[in-house]
Formats: sequence, structure tokens, C-alpha cells
Amino acid sequence: MNKKTTLLIAAALIILAVGLAWTVLTIPSEPAEPPEEPRAMEYQSNFLSEEKNGRVIWDLRSESTTVDMATQATVFKNPIAHYYREDGTVLTLTAPDGTYASDTKNVKLFGGVKATVTDGSALTSNALEWVAGEDRLVATGKAVLSRPGIEARGDKIEAQEAFTVFRAEGNAYIKKEN
Repeated sequence: MNKKTTLLIAAALIILAVGLAWTVLTIPSEPAEPPEEPRAMEYQSNFLSEEKNGRVIWDLRSESTTVDMATQATVFKNPIAHYYREDGTVLTLTAPDGTYASDTKNVKLFGGVKATVTDGSALTSNALEWVAGEDRLVATGKAVLSRPGIEARGDKIEAQEAFTVFRAEGNAYIKKEN
């Protein structure tokens, strides 16, 4: 082989090697996984309310609100809720923690609940559930209901109609003042 042929073969091998290296090195990698959809959305200083015929029925403020995107379950931190009754009284509910079920529209509060009505009535308990479809409060765990002239205690107290209708269960005690 002459020198020219050797140089041509060497140049061809170099070009082939460079082409092969370029092909191997530039093969696209596996596509990156698409970013995960957010599983929860969090809101700070949130405010929710519902109106009917131009009248506010209820409102709820919270320090933070987290909504699970898959289940629509909602968790509140330091919620304060108001329920505006047709007779003009206002029920105020406060607690360290709470949840909202979008399917039933029920609100559950936990960690030491306080419910007060502008007529002087009050209800305290470890936990409380607002049963929306029945306009009923269910207080559990060291529940105490007081209103002018009466005090009720029990493991569970169910109350309706601004605490004028109630039932105490489990270690129940009702004291009526004259």
C-alpha cells in the first residue's frame, strides 16, 4: 500500500470513528417524567362564604386551607365560621383545626371547639360537626351547652335551632336555673 492509500484509509477510519462517536453521544436520553400534578392546593388567609337570595348564609375564614385535588377534602387551620340565622342571631364557631366534606357540605372542627350565639348561648367541646343538610350541630367530648337559664353537659350534645332544641347523651347532666 502506498502512502496515499494509507492516509485515505486512516482519514476514512477517523471520519467513521467521529461519526460513530457523534451518533452514540447524541442519542436522546429517555424523556423526563412529566411533572406530577399537584395533589393539594394550599391557600393562606382564606375566606369562603355562601349567599342565598342576596343574603349571606355563612362565612368561614382560616389561617390556611389545604384542598386535596383528588378527593376535594378540605383541611382548615384556625378556622372561624359564622352562620347567619334568619332571626338575626349569629352563630360563631372557632377551633384550632377543621375539615370540610364537599360531598355532604359538613364541617368538622377539632381540638377544643367554641360555639357562641349572639343571644348569649354557648357550646364548647373537644370536637364538633355541623351537619349541613339537617341544620344540626353535634358536639362530642366534654360537651357543655349553656344558654340563659340552663346548662347541659354530656359526652355528646346535639343541638338545633340556635340551641333551643338539644339532646345530651353519655354522662349527661342538665341544670335549670330559676
